[in-house]
Amino acid sequence: MKTKKAILVAGAVVIIIGASVYYFSKKEPLVEYTTAAVNRGKIVQTVSETGSVKAVNEINLSFLNSGQINRMYVRAGDKVVKGQLLAELDHSSLDLKKREAEAGLEVARQNLAKLLAGPTAEEVRVSQASVKQAEAAYNSAKRQLTAIEESTNNTVAQAQKALDDLMSLDSSNVNSKRTYVLNSIQGGINSMNTSLDSENKIMTDEDKKYFLGVSNPTQLASAQGGYRSALPMISTANNSLAIATQNRTDSNINQAVKDAISALNMTLSSLNYFYAALQGTVTGSQYNQTELDSDKATISAAISTINTAITTVQSAHQTLIDSIIAAENSLASAKLTAGQQQTAYQASVDSAYNAWQVAIAQLNKLTASASQHDIALFSAQIQQAQAALGSINKSIEDSKIKAPIDGTITKVNNEVGELTMQGSPVISMLGDNNFEIEVLIPESDIQKININDRVEITFDAFGEDEKFYGKVYFIYPAETTIQDVIYYRVKVSFDMKDRPIKSGMTANIIITTAEKENVLIIPSRAVIDKNGSGKYARVLEGGKNVIEKKVVVGLSGDAGQIEIVSGLAEGELVVTYTSSSK
Repeated sequence: MKTKKAILVAGAVVIIIGASVYYFSKKEPLVEYTTAAVNRGKIVQTVSETGSVKAVNEINLSFLNSGQINRMYVRAGDKVVKGQLLAELDHSSLDLKKREAEAGLEVARQNLAKLLAGPTAEEVRVSQASVKQAEAAYNSAKRQLTAIEESTNNTVAQAQKALDDLMSLDSSNVNSKRTYVLNSIQGGINSMNTSLDSENKIMTDEDKKYFLGVSNPTQLASAQGGYRSALPMISTANNSLAIATQNRTDSNINQAVKDAISALNMTLSSLNYFYAALQGTVTGSQYNQTELDSDKATISAAISTINTAITTVQSAHQTLIDSIIAAENSLASAKLTAGQQQTAYQASVDSAYNAWQVAIAQLNKLTASASQHDIALFSAQIQQAQAALGSINKSIEDSKIKAPIDGTITKVNNEVGELTMQGSPVISMLGDNNFEIEVLIPESDIQKININDRVEITFDAFGEDEKFYGKVYFIYPAETTIQDVIYYRVKVSFDMKDRPIKSGMTANIIITTAEKENVLIIPSRAVIDKNGSGKYARVLEGGKNVIEKKVVVGLSGDAGQIEIVSGLAEGELVVTYTSSSK
């Protein structure tokens, strides 16, 4: 009986323990959130690097754009101050684009204001007109692309035909350069036959042969030897010409030219020797002076004819070679130009199509109820318009040369009206300040830095507490490679404050590349990037509920901060870290 009771008690204990284990194992884990408040304030973006002090050399100033110089405000020897306008390109087209961009920015702002106020019938009509206008621009861009494709393809086809005509082996093409070469060879052979016949007729004349070359018999012997050598060479040239005429390949024509020139030179040699022999000929009753003078004239004319034939053959052959090279270059140039123009016009079509699609999306958004996504879109369009305006303003600034430091103009390389290329030195100057700071900026940061960015400087020689201030005044366009890493050299002008600055001193610089006032700021680690669907932030509501909100971000600042353009409100708590415990 006691044993049975003990078993029951033990079973009850096991059940209680099992139930306890099950209960505690099923208990939800406790999730804890680390949050940060969405605050409004100032965000600053900087780039920090270490550079060194260098003595100032002559500075070559150039435009960051290419174009025609419209104004030149200085001459060599002029004293200038920092920021003084020295020269500028013609930027009238950029001024027009600026006005268009300003109008576009205002339109984007008004669109957001209208969205927040709610659409009206007039707004819908305006948006519909924008869609039609964008569609018309897209169709116009397509027509322009088709026209430029036809034009450039025709140019390429003409260049190809010109080359094909030169390369053609068709014997019926009597106007081709190859035909001209073959005809010149044939003319040369005819000239050789005529000239050698004239020479041989005189040499073999029974009444003259006892008088020829009496004073210089070696010249006559050389002429006779040249005559005998020229005959088989003419035969060889004839054979080569026949082969080249039948099959007008480059190799056959080259061989025909080579054989013809060899035969012509041998014929010319024989004629020259024979003329020298005539010079040493005596006259008599059977070969009087009149006959001798006539024979000299005949041989002299033959020499001139052969010289002309040599020049004609060589010139015709070189013309063929030069024409082929020129035609190949023209074809390559036409193809390159066609590719560049078609690519540029295709980009215009793509841009117009995208603008059309944006206009359609704007109309759809306008007619739909306003949402956070709509507000984010219109806010992004404002940023896009601001960026476009900023880009144009930068292009206008890049069309100007301003004195980066106080100094003296040493050289002016161009005049008003001249064209200048980007990066080509236009003005040279020497700074009044004896020193500048040169720093190497990695390529990951160089796009953040612009001319006139503020710079805070400390020197190891004077300690961290003494600060100097300056500005970025020159950015080298070419890269510098150090151990396979790309850097760009940046020059900084600064106020020396009458301190004993020396060349080679180490300078610690902080370049302020961008800053914004009164913007919403959160830690950048609170932003989640979902590939393909945008960026999100998790917001803690009521101390326990976490919801995701899509956000549009702006400037990335120092200390891990990031600007929120839209999607969050000031005071909301964003989750930066989560942890769980049981």
